[in-house]
Amino acid sequence: MLTPPSPAHPAPKPLTRRNFLTASAIAALVAAVGSPLVSAVPAQAAWGGYQNGYIPLSALSPIPWASQYRLRTDAVDALIAMNVAFRGSFGHDLPINDGYRDFAGQVAAKAEYGDEAAEPGTSNHGWAVAIDVGDRNHYRLGFSHPFYFWLKSNAAGYGWIHPGWAEPGGVGPDEAWHWEFNGNYSGGSPAQSEATVEAIVKAPNGTIVHLAYGTKTNFGSAEQYNNFRMQVNTLRSLGATDLMPLPELSTVPGVTWDTFTFLTQYIGAPAS
Repeated sequence: MLTPPSPAHPAPKPLTRRNFLTASAIAALVAAVGSPLVSAVPAQAAWGGYQNGYIPLSALSPIPWASQYRLRTDAVDALIAMNVAFRGSFGHDLPINDGYRDFAGQVAAKAEYGDEAAEPGTSNHGWAVAIDVGDRNHYRLGFSHPFYFWLKSNAAGYGWIHPGWAEPGGVGPDEAWHWEFNGNYSGGSPAQSEATVEAIVKAPNGTIVHLAYGTKTNFGSAEQYNNFRMQVNTLRSLGATDLMPLPELSTVPGVTWDTFTFLTQYIGAPAS
């Protein structure tokens, strides 16, 4: 029988066997949350008999909330669907910093960014199947930003992938903001996994928090967490295999408030 903690902290519920965000996944901020990513098939570039950077604007469609940028029409359709889900999580449209880049634009980008830009005529921006994503103020997106975290979890379901070369440890340059459409989207909204995801994290104020759909439990102290973990392990040893083991306290990842907020939104845990 689980010993209830002090009245000031409601008794934690044992973690049921659902998808559990591991410490390494959260700490690295590069692994997907919840169910595995849809297979990230590489973007297929050439299309329509056009040359890179020489696609007529009449063959492209504007991004509705960032109409200065255009993409291949199917890429826009998938982006619109993804933006609906993104807006549901963050309350605003996905910030777009770039889309189709004609040849002259690629030359200009190469002159401005040097090795960070592709050789003119080789960029998937020139095929109108790539976007650059910004933060809320349209600054470059970083690998620790909640938008990147969300995209890593959801974008592939809409045919948008983060190419391996742009990942940390890839051939580079590392670009959290660069995303490409691979055409692997047939419409509709991919199944979401928020209700099947749980996480245990250390908030910036030092509190250990269990996040699950519809509930959030703060452990009042390290001792309370360790006692509860020991009791769960005891139940598991007695055959309660439907309970998930809790990670050792030393392996619980600390997160920023931005990431903590994102996790509550993604998992469906209460914000306060």
